[in-house]
Amino acid sequence: MSEPPDIVSNPVEGQAGSSMFQENWSFLEDVKKRFEGSEPDVYAAFIKVLSGFYTTTAQGTEDTDGSLASLHETVKALLHGHQDLVERFESSLPQDYLDRQRDVPDHQS
Repeated sequence: MSEPPDIVSNPVEGQAGSSMFQENWSFLEDVKKRFEGSEPDVYAAFIKVLSGFYTTTAQGTEDTDGSLASLHETVKALLHGHQDLVERFESSLPQDYLDRQRDVPDHQS
């Protein structure tokens, strides 16, 4: 089972955690800046889907891999046309999840 993406995980203690937290915070701010003027509903939906994923996986009520795939597809749809943001989000996804996605024959990035 995959771990939640770093973007919705609690920061780890120490230097690496602080750096990861700063990058994740920077990413969220960049998404906000990109959409707040022209498409504020996109940012609101983005935060809502991240929050929902975190709540669901923290409660352990759903399959993390299935929830992660759903989160991934939803975020790609919300950020469609903003490949730089999609790539930054995907960089926070667990490597084992990304590897499995590459192995799926009909998977399109």
